Amino acid sequence: MKQLIKLTLISIALLGLVIASCTKEGNNTETRQSATDRKVERQILAFKQKLNSNLKTGETMTVDSAVWYMEGLLNYDKANNYHNFKNLIFKKDTLQLPTNNNNSMSMIQISSVYDAYEAFIENEMALLDTTYGVDLVDISVLGSILKDGTITMVMTFSTGVNGSINYTLFGVTDFWYWGWNLGKCGAYIGQNIGTDAADKLQQKFNNPIMAPIVYGWNSDVVMIEADPIQYPDINNQYGDYMIFETSGIGEEPTEEPCLDYNELNYYLSKFDYIKNYNKPSNKSFKSIYVYDDCFLGISYWIRRYYYELYYATPITSLPD
Repeated sequence: MKQLIKLTLISIALLGLVIASCTKEGNNTETRQSATDRKVERQILAFKQKLNSNLKTGETMTVDSAVWYMEGLLNYDKANNYHNFKNLIFKKDTLQLPTNNNNSMSMIQISSVYDAYEAFIENEMALLDTTYGVDLVDISVLGSILKDGTITMVMTFSTGVNGSINYTLFGVTDFWYWGWNLGKCGAYIGQNIGTDAADKLQQKFNNPIMAPIVYGWNSDVVMIEADPIQYPDINNQYGDYMIFETSGIGEEPTEEPCLDYNELNYYLSKFDYIKNYNKPSNKSFKSIYVYDDCFLGISYWIRRYYYELYYATPITSLPD
């Protein structure tokens, strides 16, 4: 019995060392993360100072670096908040820009682009009421450099109403046309015109049942597009994929697809898999934009959704 007690005490002591070691490592991780946040913040603020100074004359940056700095500063200046929003909507602004031979941009050009995107955000926000706030800003370059040396740069920002909601499953009255803001269908046709199934799915995807994560702003935003064909499901009784897609014979359907609550709950149940499958290892999921798309052919038609999944690195250091 004494031997057993002795071994037990030794085991407890070793367990205590393991727990202490794990705790210490966790603290070090938090410290490193805070230091990383502060470093990113210093870089962003130095860039901001450079934009507002005469030092920008003649200096250049690669397009990738310019995107990182502009995106970070827009998030810092416009989306530094508690990110506690519901009913997110997404707005886009596209610019065609010339680049130098080495795929670079001058600081003068960068400043001009930043000002244009900042003005776009401010103008769009001015059209909304004061309960709205900016949640996330993403800047990306579409494709590659064109033959004339220009690039297409897209700025997307999301905004929502202050406050949070936790989604519930779709109910028995949820019969919605697939897209085009056609409203409800089936026995409820003619109701809620101005919204559709894509809007309702997006709202629930962006409001999971969880406590809101409180932090200041985001850096290193990436957008990953999810195409239905990437996610087959032979057990989907509503189609072939985890993302809505349906098709038929002829140039147009006789009636636009109507999604009932069971089908909508199916797509809802598959979202976590798609979200986690695409998540970069060092980033957090932020939001999703669901957009409806169609293909009109001579012999067949297609109606489908694409998901734009946004991931980012949350920065916990707040401005003074």
